[in-house]
Amino acid sequence: MAQVRLHLKARREHVFAAWTDPALLVRWWGPQAQASVNLRLGGRFRLSMQFDKVTLAAEGEYRETVPPERLVFTWVWEGDEKQQEGLVTLTLHEAEGGTDLLLSHEGFADAGVAENHRQGWADCIERLAGLAPAVDREIRFDTHIEASPARVWRAVESQEMIRRWLGKQTEFEPGLGGRVRVFDSSGEWVMGGEVIEWEPGRRMTFTWAGLEPTPHAPTRFSFELIPEGNGTRVVLRHHYFLDVPESDYLDYRQGWGTGEPQLAAIAAIAAG
Repeated sequence: MAQVRLHLKARREHVFAAWTDPALLVRWWGPQAQASVNLRLGGRFRLSMQFDKVTLAAEGEYRETVPPERLVFTWVWEGDEKQQEGLVTLTLHEAEGGTDLLLSHEGFADAGVAENHRQGWADCIERLAGLAPAVDREIRFDTHIEASPARVWRAVESQEMIRRWLGKQTEFEPGLGGRVRVFDSSGEWVMGGEVIEWEPGRRMTFTWAGLEPTPHAPTRFSFELIPEGNGTRVVLRHHYFLDVPESDYLDYRQGWGTGEPQLAAIAAIAAG
């Protein structure tokens, strides 16, 4: 068996996301990494990287998915017909200042193969540790609204809500792949993004960036609706601040302020 233990300076849910979100996986997996993930029991994944123009790819099936604390998945390298199928167990424990990670990989033919994999996992997880503080940065607000998730969802997906937040010169296309666009006074499109998660009544996420080139990936903004008593807990998250300079991140935080006007807008529309 190969085992790796490491403390990561990020909250557990964010470390879990780094293992299950393809856009985050490719940031730490290896050179020219690619990833596909179907995160469900029986779903499959594929991870690849390149060394000296040679592609190394592994794939497997999820046997357990318990967000944000545990993943169990099979592991096999593509193109190696002699290998045994391995089993990887990832456990994440909340700890002071972050998360304690334990990875166990079993099913090796001999101790030498196990040690090679242990070293490979250790290298990958060290890269993840370097990324973890950026993954952990987020701006988060939440409140309880005395309205059903269905009514709150109608508010969240409305043009009125987006315009109350971002101004009258705004367009929003509901649905997966829809665009959010903000225009200046001359009608030029200056900021916006694309809807990348769309679960009606539960969750929506869209990317967010200006049109001017930046050295970092677009950030993300998420709405999550959770039934709570006779109403709904609304959680707003601005996250995915990868490569964003600390000064810019602090500007984002200042721009959001307390979040109260944004939450109040959702409540007012839901009540209407």
